[in-house]
Amino acid sequence: IPGRGVMKVTLHKEPFHFILVDDTYDKFELDLIWKELDFLISADKLHGGDGTGTATDMQGNVLKSNKGIFLEHVYLSRDYSNILTANRKLFMDEILRPKDSWFFSTQKYDYDSTLISYYEDGDYYRPHQDDVKVTACTWFWKEPKLFTGGNLFFPDYDIQIEIQNNSTILFPSHVRHAVEINNTWEVRYSLAFNVWVRGEFGNLEIE
Repeated sequence: IPGRGVMKVTLHKEPFHFILVDDTYDKFELDLIWKELDFLISADKLHGGDGTGTATDMQGNVLKSNKGIFLEHVYLSRDYSNILTANRKLFMDEILRPKDSWFFSTQKYDYDSTLISYYEDGDYYRPHQDDVKVTACTWFWKEPKLFTGGNLFFPDYDIQIEIQNNSTILFPSHVRHAVEINNTWEVRYSLAFNVWVRGEFGNLEIE
């Protein structure tokens, strides 16, 4: 059952450096996170793809179809948010700054922002880059899993990461990535929880 195991962190170095974290949150943290997610969705607080600072193509067309909201736009203080409190663990050195990674170990950060993304049947995010340093995505859904698709794809390397419930990936934001089309036969939750680390960059390119 996701959330009951011990968090496992794995650094991958090929074809670029990225980090996978299994069982990111324990059961207590997951219960608090889902209370907040359920509230945001049931209260209809999420915006369309063009309302979350989405990436666009050269013609200005929005590259994604989903719903989302930046939690920093909801709360005056992160202490009021279960999610913004729990996700501080992603900034532990053993996760964000592994010594064996020339990329992660040399980065300096000064800002982060958290976007809740909600994907339904047929939703997607076409290939794009993020104008930040590190992108971290955590996936959540309610079991049993009633959908297919929604995996993370790195088109320049022809690599697909199969999403796992309560798992996280951290990768260099300049690496092009996409979310494949979601397919579903029943109503379900599929949420991407993204942490953005800005570093010296002045602008945020939003997923």
